[in-house]
Amino acid sequence: MHIAYIGAGSNMNSQNGGPPENLKQAACALEKKFSLGPGQMRASSIYWTEPQLVKEQPWFANQVFELRIARMMHSVECLEILQETERELGRAQCGIRYGPRPIDLDLLLFDQEISSSAVLTLPHPRLAERAFVLVPLTELAVDLELPGFGRTGEQMLASLAYRLDGIRILQA
Repeated sequence: MHIAYIGAGSNMNSQNGGPPENLKQAACALEKKFSLGPGQMRASSIYWTEPQLVKEQPWFANQVFELRIARMMHSVECLEILQETERELGRAQCGIRYGPRPIDLDLLLFDQEISSSAVLTLPHPRLAERAFVLVPLTELAVDLELPGFGRTGEQMLASLAYRLDGIRILQA
């Protein structure tokens, strides 16, 4: 069994509704694509966060999903399923980098894999600097030691506390 943690974000309306509905739609799509049964997927609360790099856009609804995947697969295959899901849910590949989007799915962790290639880097390369990912990740797995960091998400959040002044996280 593989355990994957997926960061999900949305700040645009879509045919499904607003950002919280987009996250729900993504969760449903991932359950189907990974053939997850009862208890094989958990979702954090939804957190509303201020845009980080491109400020002139709506706030993001962010969430983390924990997937317990029973079938054999490689992390790159997992990433490909996430990218396919983004396209199916209306994500355009030619938008503004870090700009508005109906859905964004990032593979944060895949088992305890540490790897770096042109296609995929694990853990996610900006995981340690993103409170909007660490907060919901820690909600799901408070004692999870993050591979390559030697610390839990909770410990990493404590080290980020000095940077949280500009990051307002509001639980939905």
